[in-house]
Amino acid sequence: MFVPTRVFLTDCLTILKSAGATGTDPKLFGSKIGLIKADFTPTPDLVLGGITEADFDGYAKVAAAPFSAVFEGEGDLELVSAASKHWQPTGSVTPNTIYGWFLVDSGGTILLGTEKFDSPIALNGSGFAFDQTARFGFDPNANFGAAVIG
Repeated sequence: MFVPTRVFLTDCLTILKSAGATGTDPKLFGSKIGLIKADFTPTPDLVLGGITEADFDGYAKVAAAPFSAVFEGEGDLELVSAASKHWQPTGSVTPNTIYGWFLVDSGGTILLGTEKFDSPIALNGSGFAFDQTARFGFDPNANFGAAVIG
């Protein structure tokens, strides 16, 4: 489950309360998706320094955009998807085991949220790869907008 940070949740709530808000969150504009190579526990209080970013051969954070239109997911959740990402090392000099993914602001300095995979994924060389579509949204029935992945 994608767990947004308090910074991201607070910004979302601020925008939702603003008169004439367009729904465009400046934190999402230019945001990037990266991978996490060490075990971690997603919490709303997690900060960028609390995760270990992947560093396999050819790795780089990627733009989260374009985002899909908001759609209704399982359990009446309102969700949005980031563009599908293909993660594959270009070599085997620096193998990684990937535990999850993270979303950061355009400056790469504010952690907006994380998701831990059900099982770690080995990326030991160019023959290893996986595709990812990050989906996130808020459950209107949950306390303080607990985010879920569809």
